Amino acid sequence: MLIPSCETVNATTNSKQALDVTFNVSELYARISEMLERGLAQTAERITGEIRADFQNLGSRIETIEHNLDVNVARTTQNADHLQYMQDQLELAQARIDELENRSRRGNFRIRGLPESVLDIDSAVQDIIKMLLPHIPAHKLDLDRAHRSLGPIRKDGLPRDIVIKPHYFSTKEEIMKCSRQREQLTYQGANIQIFSDISPYTIQKRRSMKPLLSALLQKEIRYKWAFPFALKFSYKGNHYAVHNFQEGERLLMSLNIISTVPDMDTSPIQQGSTKRQTPISPTSSTWTKVKYRKVKDDSVT
Repeated sequence: MLIPSCETVNATTNSKQALDVTFNVSELYARISEMLERGLAQTAERITGEIRADFQNLGSRIETIEHNLDVNVARTTQNADHLQYMQDQLELAQARIDELENRSRRGNFRIRGLPESVLDIDSAVQDIIKMLLPHIPAHKLDLDRAHRSLGPIRKDGLPRDIVIKPHYFSTKEEIMKCSRQREQLTYQGANIQIFSDISPYTIQKRRSMKPLLSALLQKEIRYKWAFPFALKFSYKGNHYAVHNFQEGERLLMSLNIISTVPDMDTSPIQQGSTKRQTPISPTSSTWTKVKYRKVKDDSVT
């Protein structure tokens, strides 16, 4: 029987120890890999659950927002319709108030250009009436009132208008008729003008029609203002009446009196203005609503 030498025994021992170490490292690696996979799976499951919960919450909030937005759109459209109705009613009320004011002024007329230095207004007005109507009876010179228009003296130096109400309406009509036939009126060296007494709102409405009046004058078409508010004229044997700038613009273009759109006076109307703004179109949704699809709650494998 052979007895192994010491070197052989040591080599065998070292080989066994190296093999054991190799097995221990492989087992350790397998265990670490298993732990990592289990940890990653648990982490992925937790993160996926949180993301799924966030998406569920986000989808619910989006549905609520879309519902509230649809409600607000419908409510805004309804309010726009109500606002348009109220604006139409306000314009109608303004027109009626303006008509009543013009009716209350219908017996008056105004003299413009009479210097502020003229203090005896009654005598000056009667002299002007006699100048226009030399053969007027004395009793038709009676005045119910004659006074300067209300307000302080103007800073630009121009005299304030004189507002006159003759006792007889026929006197006022004769004065207006004769004043239209006179190209120029003077009193004590001052040029004066005679106008009907109308409301500031009607004055602004007439001012907005100025481009149409210029077109009519260029064609030598005579016109007149009707009560309470209308522009009347005759053209080629036909009679026409317009009540606002847009209507008159369409009419003059259809009659070939104008070929281009004249500039409109867009200055704001004072004293109870109801000038209509551009209407707001009804609000509508700008997206296509898609029904939210809930995420299936499956566990991560």
